[in-house]
Amino acid sequence: DHASLVQMRAGQLTASAGALELAEQAISRGDLDGAERIVSGVLAANPTAQRAVELKQQIAARRAGAAPAAPGQVVPIQPAAQGAADLTIIAPQDGQFAQSVLEENRVLTQVMKTDVQTTVNRARANMANDPQGVIQELKLLLERVRQSADLNPEVRSQLVDLVETTLREANRRAATNEIQQQQRDERLAKAKEMELLAQQLTQKERKVQQLMERFNSLMDEGRYLEAEEYTAMVAQSMEPDEPSLMAATLTSRALGAYAEAMRLREARQRGVLASLMEVERSHVPVPDEPPMVYPAAEVWRELTARRKEKYSSMDLQKRNPAEKRIEEALRSPTQIEFVETPLSDVVDYLRDYHKIEIQLDKKALGDVNIGTDTPVSKTLRGISLKSALRLMLRELQLTYIIQNEVLLITTPEEADARLVTKVYPVADLVLPIRQLDMSGMFGGMGGGGLGSMGMGGMGGGGLGMGMGMGMGGMGMGGMGRGMGGMGGGFFNVPPGILPKVPPGGFQAFAVEDDLSIVAPATPAGASVPATVNAAASDAKRTKVEKIELEIPSGMSPAEAWDKYFASNEPSEAAVRAAVRSLMQSRKYEQVIAVIEAALRHNQMQTWMYEALVLAMQAAERPQEEIERAVLSAVDLAESPFDLMMIALHLNQLGMDTRALKIYQDVAKILPTMPEPYVYGLRTAKRLGDLKAVQWATLGILNQAWPAEQAAIFKEGVLAAKATLESLKAKNPAEAAAYEQALNEAIRRDAVVRVTWTGEADLDVIVEDPTGSVATPRNPRSLGGGMLLGDSAVQLGENAPEGRSEIYVCPQGFSGTYRVLVRRVWG
Repeated sequence: DHASLVQMRAGQLTASAGALELAEQAISRGDLDGAERIVSGVLAANPTAQRAVELKQQIAARRAGAAPAAPGQVVPIQPAAQGAADLTIIAPQDGQFAQSVLEENRVLTQVMKTDVQTTVNRARANMANDPQGVIQELKLLLERVRQSADLNPEVRSQLVDLVETTLREANRRAATNEIQQQQRDERLAKAKEMELLAQQLTQKERKVQQLMERFNSLMDEGRYLEAEEYTAMVAQSMEPDEPSLMAATLTSRALGAYAEAMRLREARQRGVLASLMEVERSHVPVPDEPPMVYPAAEVWRELTARRKEKYSSMDLQKRNPAEKRIEEALRSPTQIEFVETPLSDVVDYLRDYHKIEIQLDKKALGDVNIGTDTPVSKTLRGISLKSALRLMLRELQLTYIIQNEVLLITTPEEADARLVTKVYPVADLVLPIRQLDMSGMFGGMGGGGLGSMGMGGMGGGGLGMGMGMGMGGMGMGGMGRGMGGMGGGFFNVPPGILPKVPPGGFQAFAVEDDLSIVAPATPAGASVPATVNAAASDAKRTKVEKIELEIPSGMSPAEAWDKYFASNEPSEAAVRAAVRSLMQSRKYEQVIAVIEAALRHNQMQTWMYEALVLAMQAAERPQEEIERAVLSAVDLAESPFDLMMIALHLNQLGMDTRALKIYQDVAKILPTMPEPYVYGLRTAKRLGDLKAVQWATLGILNQAWPAEQAAIFKEGVLAAKATLESLKAKNPAEAAAYEQALNEAIRRDAVVRVTWTGEADLDVIVEDPTGSVATPRNPRSLGGGMLLGDSAVQLGENAPEGRSEIYVCPQGFSGTYRVLVRRVWG
């Protein structure tokens, strides 16, 4: 920049002055050769140095008046005389210093003029494309010109006028560009709208064409009802006024009705003939031999006992160990001898005797006025506990149920209210259906089909279909020709045939050595070139530049790669090459194993977690593992910006809940950073999380936004209004608290507004108590303040209230805010 050029120029002039002083001293000593070398060096750097030219002429005059010294002759250095002689030797000639100063000023002036003219020309060239950038560049140039103390006042005034004139032109061009940009945006929006309409029309026509092609296929197959409902009517709903579509609907409907009528007529004819045939068949008398004999009563009793033993009622509820012990205790024998014993004591006795938990339903018993002290008198021996309880409780009009790991004594009404679904098999109650013997039924068709397989005979003849079409196995027509025998089956597709990854493979990552490291793709059936034994001992790790590993049979990829990294330390480039080769070969499980082994052995690289996530997705790993891999990168984040990148990646993977949590964490670290609230609001909307929407909207409304980002503030306002209305309908108290928080969020602690009138421009610079500064080049300060810039820019005219610069700080700091107002031009 200009300051650097001025500084370099000043250094050169200082060095030249010192060198010329040494040359003068050399001339005074008679060292003309040394003096000439010094002067030549100065003239090479600055050919216009007047003082150097004069010294060169002086050296030439000395050489013309004195004989040169012989080779090897030492010229003695005469000591300088004391007194007035010193002054005459060291003092420069009259006017020489003033002339050098003028020369330096002339050079600086020329440099500044060149710099100003170059910047102005560049600004005029870029004014149409980037007026705002040009304005900032011209403002900096104007400040440099004004602060240059070496410039002639007249020259400075000329340069300032030139820059201010260009600034005025740039401001007008910015206003014009703004209007033109708005017009371009409107035209672009209209063009995009027309393009969308054209695309929709094209898509609709293509959809109608596809529907009609399917309509024709269904009509050819005789599926008239499907043709009407699923194609013709859908197409007609898309184009209601199209006559051909109306005709297609009516045609399919008429043909469908005709086909159904013909089917019903044929069915009616078949039904009439079948009924008449049944009448004829009913005329055949049935002889009494052999007679129909039902089993004896003993057979039915054995059948019932066997059924109860084998097919007792099955409870669909899953019994836990405690309830199973209660059921076993109910089947065990017991003995009861009670005489006027309270019911609670009876329960305690049975609980201790059978070691099970028995409880009284006191609420249900109280509803029927039965107390726990109700006397019980009963004596029973040698029967099961189940029977004893039924006999004893029936006299009290009570019953029991097994629920919640206890045997609960309650009322029948309460027990009926607690229904339990049970399954009772009844298959053995019906007489077994006689299986018809189909052996040889179609044997004649196959030319000698035998055996009890029935249809198997078809495989021997010309049909040869077997059962291969459906089963995909050996086929029932084993020896038949055609599709019998091995019969692969229509849906019997071997695993691995259908691709799970789009063609071209995954581009997992790209690093700087992509152009230098050549990793040829390994064929899908091959492995990475290999000679290393994965079972190497845990000895000192060997540094390697190329990974070569063959996984032994019976060893998992994770175990093999872990042992490899335990005994070797490959270079970063070697790891990248191996992973890239495996990714191209679609060996995603090995990619996962390589990266995890490298991470376990402290050979981490920045791209590994992203590649690990992509490999897990390609390998169809569970979502929990993928999420864990992404979140592992959080521990390696070095700044809030790294966390933001991770959160955005989580959004792309559909893990919005985790991403929202990271956005909230970033907002806690940097409360004045607006990006977490913006992306957090969009994520919260997708999740439907009202709490998160409240947090995000408050964060957005609590920030100051420039004009070009006003849409973000508007989005936050609309979301806040919708959330507030929803809360008012569901939770008025929470809505009131949220509304109060919104009012606090839109409040601004510090506002600076500088307004002026006339054809001029001002810049405002604000420094907050923390020391952070908001400038036109850096409008947002670290303290949360925002310089909004010019509030009105019009083409050659002033707004009624003038023009202004505004600074806003939503949450201020205690202390002094320093404001610098600087005139730019006008």
